[in-house]
Amino acid sequence: MKAILRLKFEKEEIIQCFDHIISDRDIYGFIDVCERHYGICTDKSVDFYYQAWHDNLDEYKERQELYYNMVSIALPYMKSYFDDLLFYDKISIFLAPADEKVQYIWIVNEHYTKLYAIYDSIIPENVKDYVCYDINNESRAYKIYIKFNVFLPLEQTELKTCKLR
Repeated sequence: MKAILRLKFEKEEIIQCFDHIISDRDIYGFIDVCERHYGICTDKSVDFYYQAWHDNLDEYKERQELYYNMVSIALPYMKSYFDDLLFYDKISIFLAPADEKVQYIWIVNEHYTKLYAIYDSIIPENVKDYVCYDINNESRAYKIYIKFNVFLPLEQTELKTCKLR
């Protein structure tokens, strides 16, 4: 997949093209180097582009649709810090493996979003604790199956230990 990254700093704006990106480490590593040189990044965005010789077009379209649905759900609900949704979640969705064993739990509240990777449908205890805390503090929780382009509300029974207020 190709990506175009835009970073704004106090006195600089940087645009970087990635011809074949397969890992979020490429993006985050580049940002880290730039922040060491220019200071804190004040605004960032990334766009992903289909690469005919490498990417599956149907999978690319499904990820675009999935990401669009995430933004449609989150924007009316969120009041601040849209970078979580518009940058970090986007990177995770577009660069996630298309593996049926990998799912995500997505948390959305007024101030942030979080994506937790889940393997083999087993939710680790520490993730359950984080998700329960967020749900108890008026967050919404969803389960995302990237392989099948499915996006569902997370059921309390899937957490078992969560005591909702």
